[in-house]
Amino acid sequence: MKKNGFLVKICGLTNLKDAKDAYEKGADYLGIVLHPLSKRCADIEKAQNIINLLPDAKFVLVFGFDEEDYILSCRQKLKTKNLYVQLPSDHKSFDSIIQKIDVENIIPSVAVKEEIAPEIIKKFDIFSFVIFDSAGIQIDKTKIIPGGSGKTFNWNFLVNINMPFLLAGGINLENVSEALEKVNPLGVDTASGVEKSYGIKDTEKMINFIKLVKSKQRR
Repeated sequence: MKKNGFLVKICGLTNLKDAKDAYEKGADYLGIVLHPLSKRCADIEKAQNIINLLPDAKFVLVFGFDEEDYILSCRQKLKTKNLYVQLPSDHKSFDSIIQKIDVENIIPSVAVKEEIAPEIIKKFDIFSFVIFDSAGIQIDKTKIIPGGSGKTFNWNFLVNINMPFLLAGGINLENVSEALEKVNPLGVDTASGVEKSYGIKDTEKMINFIKLVKSKQRR
């Protein structure tokens, strides 16, 4: 990545080919979903196979409102030198989990429904960056899948945010240039925007997405 370029996170990776293509074409972070309710969920064995293929890549294990023991167990089982945990900022065990994983290896994901209050920003000062995403998908009265909706939110809520963040939520080839210009994030995070079907990437879309983002300069 050039000095003032944008970061790219390709999320929802479920197979070796897509992960290899994403990494070789310049993705900075590779996201593997381990939330069982997600249609992009990969099992531990598949995740380890992907990690083994690309030992120098930065991997992000993406969780939903999963139990703390499950999250910590998955992280413990998967071995690589660059491993991060993406966690909903409103997870009931958020404070407990960040006491057990170094904060530099935690990426909070914040569901944006309104303007971000200053106290929220201050809360995340200890993290390298956060992900701002659309609200999750409501399965039933008790189950929500955070993120992964493929829908955008009101980017105006972020225009005055003075903290490093990745923009997620329905980011694709058609809208990413506008998004980068409007909110000037640290980078962008996409899954559905470069897919053929759940968990299966459209290689051409993914390559073109990474190329486009990497051609832009941060302000």
